[in-house]
Amino acid sequence: MILGWMTYTILMGALGILAAHGLENAARVLGKPSRWIWFASLVATLAVSLTALYQSVGMAIRFIPRRHGATWLDGPASSYIKLYNSLEHWDIYLSPLLWVSSALTAAMFAVAIWRLVQRRRAWQRTSLDGHSVLVSEAEGPAIVGFIRSAIVVPKWALAESERIRSLIMAHELEHQRAGDHVLSALALVVTIAQPWNPAVWWIARRLRVALEVDCDARVLRRGSDPRTYGLLLLEAGSRAAGCRMPVPALSRPLSSLEERLQIITAERRSGRLRAARLALVAAMVLATAAFVPEPGALHCMLEWLGFKVNISASY
Repeated sequence: MILGWMTYTILMGALGILAAHGLENAARVLGKPSRWIWFASLVATLAVSLTALYQSVGMAIRFIPRRHGATWLDGPASSYIKLYNSLEHWDIYLSPLLWVSSALTAAMFAVAIWRLVQRRRAWQRTSLDGHSVLVSEAEGPAIVGFIRSAIVVPKWALAESERIRSLIMAHELEHQRAGDHVLSALALVVTIAQPWNPAVWWIARRLRVALEVDCDARVLRRGSDPRTYGLLLLEAGSRAAGCRMPVPALSRPLSSLEERLQIITAERRSGRLRAARLALVAAMVLATAAFVPEPGALHCMLEWLGFKVNISASY
């Protein structure tokens, strides 16, 4: 049943979000990067979802006893099988809708990227503090291109002081070295694969924020002044508040800038015990996810174990 599979996928994504939040907070306490946590959550959500299409997922079904005579499971199992069978007729409608949603999302991203390519043709290539960059009217600072990436900076950045320009270049070069544009491209692919899954959109958004937070940390570790760097983030964000680019960028929406500034200005405290507690909570969430069965697999298992629909059962 497609509806059951979709519900299971969204639930697994939600549990993945809870676990990733716990691990992200633990990583921040320890001063470790968090982008890989969200990327792993995104990949795991898709992988578990695709696996559930072809084989049973969830350890709970292994503990259901074989039916020998009447048991306390007869009522719940009968109600579940009856409910499952009644919803299967939605498959003929949901199957084409899933393909259409992916096609529309792919078209939306394709149009956005095509428009970006068209605007890129008008950008001039120049050298900024010894680095080759593209100069735009308003887009950037950002990395453009997924295979052969390039740094794009807006015209206003050229008029800034050498100190500000060096911070801008340091940020974008860190993105480029870390391959953040590749992670962003992979996030787009997963979003296209499951645009109907709100958990995928949430994880992709948190991944973009994590890319920026990790990049900020790397820049500051190189000796940059936190106050000057924070003011630069505010200026870049305010200047490009109306600019949307589907790539890692210094000029992220103001909603994420607040979080980034709070992290930059937060006092670093040693908290290994707190990090361990957060990691333990994340592990408990993941263990819960491992036991939750996919509805189709649970239905097949109940029938194989001898549970039948009781006509008098109600739900």
